[in-house]
Amino acid sequence: GYGLKARPGRADLEASFASAPDSDQLTGRIADALDTLPPPRDTGAIITLTRDLLTRNLPPSEPGDPAATRIPVEDAIKLAVLTQNPSAQSLALLSMTRENAPQHLQLWRDIVNQVPDYGAEAPLYLAGMAAWISGDGASAVVALDRSIALARPDEPTAHVELLSQLIDKVVPPTAWPSIRAEVLAAATPRVREAALA
Repeated sequence: GYGLKARPGRADLEASFASAPDSDQLTGRIADALDTLPPPRDTGAIITLTRDLLTRNLPPSEPGDPAATRIPVEDAIKLAVLTQNPSAQSLALLSMTRENAPQHLQLWRDIVNQVPDYGAEAPLYLAGMAAWISGDGASAVVALDRSIALARPDEPTAHVELLSQLIDKVVPPTAWPSIRAEVLAAATPRVREAALA
């Protein structure tokens, strides 16, 4: 051929953001992971654990063997649950830079692939943000659409507003450093401290 790579179609992109099928084995692993998480009201412990899991599991910047850099399923479940907490979600978002966004996209897509639909909403949003920061608008749109589709009707989807507006207004990824500074300024002191650590 001519050395041109075909861009993935929408169906391929949607498949790359598919959740794991629900199973008794996965339900058991989720129960085990939940037993090790801090209580929902212990924001300090939630932030610390989120930062530790992100640090430990962010893939290397040089793409290697995807299987070798895959996040363990227990850690994927923990991050999926933890990022339902607004402080943990803010920390995960603030961990993204223009330089490491492709690694975050790989991480959060991997998490989406390992958890069932009911645990994938926050990871899909974070994958979408990482995709947008990386300049991968098609993946950002697919991740956002899936995140909105999985949202429970009784829960607000305010957290996806940022990504939705960035896509709708065709904001370039080069705007991320200034947007990140605004998110950082609005964050709680604990989140800000963890993000800057």
